[in-house]
Amino acid sequence: MLKETFYFSHDYNASQDSKILNMMVELGFEGYGLYWALIEKLAEANGKLLLDDLKGLAFAWKIDVAKLICLVSKFNLFISDEQYFWSNRLNEHLEHRNNLSKVRAKMGKIGGLAKAKQMLSNCLPNAKQNVAKERKGKERKEKDSKIKESKNEIILQAKPANEINQIITLFNKINPVINYANKTQRDAVDGLIEKLGFEKLVRTIEYAVSIQGQQYAPTITTPIQLKNKLGDLLVFWKRNNTNRTVKV
Repeated sequence: MLKETFYFSHDYNASQDSKILNMMVELGFEGYGLYWALIEKLAEANGKLLLDDLKGLAFAWKIDVAKLICLVSKFNLFISDEQYFWSNRLNEHLEHRNNLSKVRAKMGKIGGLAKAKQMLSNCLPNAKQNVAKERKGKERKEKDSKIKESKNEIILQAKPANEINQIITLFNKINPVINYANKTQRDAVDGLIEKLGFEKLVRTIEYAVSIQGQQYAPTITTPIQLKNKLGDLLVFWKRNNTNRTVKV
């Protein structure tokens, strides 16, 4: 199944913008990279983040939080109200994207109706009989589909949504802005539960969180990073011959 990917436009000459140039005089290309990293985080959070989230981001990115505070407050690149901060330009793009999605959905319905009318106009005299047969076949398929869905629902109860949310919450200590609704992250949790089991996964995450910032420790602040770096985490644990009860 294809996943919907949201994106925002990145002006090819953004580095020549006077506000960005003023910022780069003080923060250099590191500041330029941090600017776009904040824009990405804002896009994931539907346009707004708490100013307090900057501490968690600085920890996750292993940088001085003063740089992020300076970037947000000093160069007129972001707007804040002493609690949240946002980018007007990004929010305009997000609003445009939402409006465009609504228009496309409406046009899709109109196009679907027009196609259906055209098909009906080209039907043969025995179209009613064919429609009746197709309807019976469709009803049988829908009945079978409902039975399968019921069975699938019973299977899925083994991994309820609250169990996945409990796992994602464990990352809050190092990533307070983690997106609970992100399908990629939730799929990663689902796969990790299948592989390790719930209790072992909890212990693994607690260990991964406890070593963040240590030399040679793999950076793991999200479920997808844990899934991709599980082998690196095991190597680090073995190398340090820790006496923890955590078993990766």
